Amino acid sequence: PPAAELYHANGSDPVQTAGYSWTYAGEDSTMRGVEADHIHALGCKDILEPVYVTGEYGKLLFEEEPDSIEIRCWPDAAWGDCSAVSESVNCYDDAFDYKKGGYIYEITANWDENEDYFGSVSYYVYIVCQ
Repeated sequence: PPAAELYHANGSDPVQTAGYSWTYAGEDSTMRGVEADHIHALGCKDILEPVYVTGEYGKLLFEEEPDSIEIRCWPDAAWGDCSAVSESVNCYDDAFDYKKGGYIYEITANWDENEDYFGSVSYYVYIVCQ
């Protein structure tokens, strides 16, 4: 699946690829699929390094532009509580609004079916907005 990067006022940082369902054309043009499960975003405290940002929003850049994006987040006070309820995040095109403080974001990107690939990918990023 395509990698993604977060562009923000302080620079850019990769976002962590989590689970995905991805179908792609092999060298012989037959479609092949792969499924990868992932742990809940709130179970990734030891994996996700904080990205410190300023400003009001960030922009996502994907290796291949998705057809749709959905973003939700949890406050970092919820680390380890996989039953915590997420909040929806305003997202427009590839940009999204930050929540002030520390939040774990889950970005779900979807690619519609075409002759080369299609699927859904989840990405995680821990953002501390100052």
